[in-house]
Amino acid sequence: MKLILAGDGEHGKDEVAKRMTQRFGLKCTSSSAEANRRFIFGALQPIMSYKSEDECYSDRRNHRALWYELIRAYNTHDRARLGRDIFERSDVYVGIRDDEELRAIREAGLVDAVVWVDARERKEREAGSSISVGWKDADYVLNNNVPLDCIDREIDRLWHWLQDIARKVA
Repeated sequence: MKLILAGDGEHGKDEVAKRMTQRFGLKCTSSSAEANRRFIFGALQPIMSYKSEDECYSDRRNHRALWYELIRAYNTHDRARLGRDIFERSDVYVGIRDDEELRAIREAGLVDAVVWVDARERKEREAGSSISVGWKDADYVLNNNVPLDCIDREIDRLWHWLQDIARKVA
């Protein structure tokens, strides 16, 4: 099963992905990490004078709108391009931001379910300049408004929901 974890910045997508990897053995890939490795570092290094991919990646939160636009540009001729790259070697695409990319990935049949990681009761929403995907674009909303020690219960609920989908499809 191929999944997308979406959500506003700093709402817990990476933590959910890490726990899904530990608990269920899923291979998760961050869109930011993949984009940085493939093209963003190369594009930004001459401008920002980054010394390494790690330095560029660590600074991504300071340039969210720019990263969003660079990913959109990478996907210009094939809106599902980054998704194809990620799903070649991963079960879970972590951090999709663009609604056109999500639509293209769905139309290409690359993904089985989209999960929105929601922490809006305890975290601010992200600016529209760096994300056009929203919770209404998801098939499932994972509640990450709970204390960190309760998130595994929410992930278990998601896992049971995914298993139900897999049984219906099989």
